[in-house]
Parts: sequence; C-alpha cells; structure tokens
Amino acid sequence: MDEKQLFAARLRAALAAAGVSERPGDLEKLFNLKYAGRPVTFQAVRYWLTGKTIPTQDKVDVLADLLGVDAYELRFGRKGDRHLAEPKLTWAANPIDVRDRLAMELYQKLPNTQRRAVRDLIHALAVGADPE
Repeated sequence: MDEKQLFAARLRAALAAAGVSERPGDLEKLFNLKYAGRPVTFQAVRYWLTGKTIPTQDKVDVLADLLGVDAYELRFGRKGDRHLAEPKLTWAANPIDVRDRLAMELYQKLPNTQRRAVRDLIHALAVGADPE
C-alpha cells in the first residue's frame, strides 16, 4: 500500500471507531461544519476515503479533532504499526459521538438567551422520555 491508501485506511478506521458513517456526503457535511477554511467538496472527501489523495495538514487536524484521534497518528500512523488508537475523548463511560461534540461546541457559541432555550428543550424532552 502507498501512503495515500494507508491514510485512507486510518481515516476509515477512525470513522468506524467514532461511529461516523464512511459515506463521503456525511463526512463532507460534518467536516465543513467544523472547518474554518473554504468548504471541501464531496469529491475531495471521496478521494480521501479511497486513497487517491491526502488532505493538507490543516484538514487532517480538523478530521482528527472531529474523530477524537491524534492528528499525527491519523496522518502518519503510529511508529511500529499501522493501526490507529481508540478515540481519546470520552464522556462518562461512553464515547462521545462526533455529532454530539459538534452540537456542544455550537451550543457554547450561542448567546445566553438561546442557550437557556436549548437547556429548557433538552429538559422537557428528557422529562417526557420513557424510561428504558
């Protein structure tokens, strides 16, 4: 395998470990929510996943942050093997879903009045939920 294919394998492993779909359209949407630069295209993400290209380091950094893995390991792999470590971020005993982390980051950017409305909504949904 060449470098591009090895990166693609590590990216797919990180996606699976984080519970994120390997579909290019899904990753494109998640990535563009977090990336401050020019949005990436469906085609670019497909190339990352199929081993045709490797994203620039700023994009690897965003991918690593989204998936809760080390950027160096995502880009180059660990010394001595070609496997990616488990996601490093957890909340309580359960891994945090990348979509939940993004939602929390967006929540923190809201003004206080909107944050209060979101908290009230979550509380109302939780109180009305059936116990499992």
